[in-house]
Amino acid sequence: MQLPELSAVKANLTGRLHASDQLLSSVTEERDNLTEERDNLTEERDNLTARLQASDQLIHQLKANRTKRTREVYMLQGHYSEDVAAAHLSAVKANLTECLQDRDQQLSSMAEERDTLNANLTEKTREVDRLQTLSKQNQDSVLLLTEERDRLKVSLSEKTKDRLQGLVEKDGISRHRLTEFVYPFR
Repeated sequence: MQLPELSAVKANLTGRLHASDQLLSSVTEERDNLTEERDNLTEERDNLTARLQASDQLIHQLKANRTKRTREVYMLQGHYSEDVAAAHLSAVKANLTECLQDRDQQLSSMAEERDTLNANLTEKTREVDRLQTLSKQNQDSVLLLTEERDRLKVSLSEKTKDRLQGLVEKDGISRHRLTEFVYPFR
């Protein structure tokens, strides 16, 4: 292989190595962004789960209050007329039913939101895994390109040395003169 061809190969490999480094940097940055987004989604999911549990506790308390109020109504029936007690019981029951329906709607909404966040988290986790695989492959490619570049440098150096030695032997050029020719700005 001639000297200009080796230079072209070296330039090509250097360009490919540079492009591979840029791609690795870009993939690493994207992976870091997705990891941060995944962490944020996980935190949000945990917050929603805590809110959902708090709502469950509140529903349990409302049911306990309804039971308590129902008992109170039955106890008060002795002091009120049957019509007044029934109206009071009906109002309490309607109020508690409305509260429970509101909580059920809130729970349903929060459960949907939690499911959506879990789906997003799963998707982001898969994306991070894919990017980590690409990053690893890219690192392997960079290593192979670096090894190839180093091998070509050694080969280029050896061929240059052989050609220069041949010039010294063939043309009788002194080493001092050859050094000035090869390195004119020393």
